[in-house]
Amino acid sequence: MFGPSPTLGVIWPLAGVLAVGVAAGSAPGALAGALFGAARWGDALANGVSSFDGHRVLSLVSTALVSASEGAVVGYLTRLLRRAREEVAVAQAREEVARALHDGALQTLAVIERRTVGTEVARIARQQERELRDYLSTGAASTRARTTCATSWASCKSRRQELVRYALEHGIE
Repeated sequence: MFGPSPTLGVIWPLAGVLAVGVAAGSAPGALAGALFGAARWGDALANGVSSFDGHRVLSLVSTALVSASEGAVVGYLTRLLRRAREEVAVAQAREEVARALHDGALQTLAVIERRTVGTEVARIARQQERELRDYLSTGAASTRARTTCATSWASCKSRRQELVRYALEHGIE
């Protein structure tokens, strides 16, 4: 058998390979694993191993392949976990905004829409309520809402102020 069983001397370098995979991703993790395997070849030569029979070569090659695979897999899994964490954070933020808007803005828009049937203000309130509900449910504004609001933030702000002013003038809460 080539060398002693895995000990702390083998585990520490492997921890470095895994750390590179976590910190830098799949490709750097695989590269670190391959370098670890190459370092084992260098270690064998530095320690005076002169004959590389089938078992030694198999051991060195398998160490390089397993280490490279471990670095790549850990990097990949880390990327998946980070992406999942970001998706959960976005969903939680959207949920919090939806809850806050449902209690305030959406209810106000619905009341304005119901109490002002047939007017331009009711049409604007209905349109804004739909766009806001679409945005909160899908996370993406409609093309019309993006175009309207992105091109003119002042226009959106003035539309909101117009709705609020109308609600105050007509005693709508």
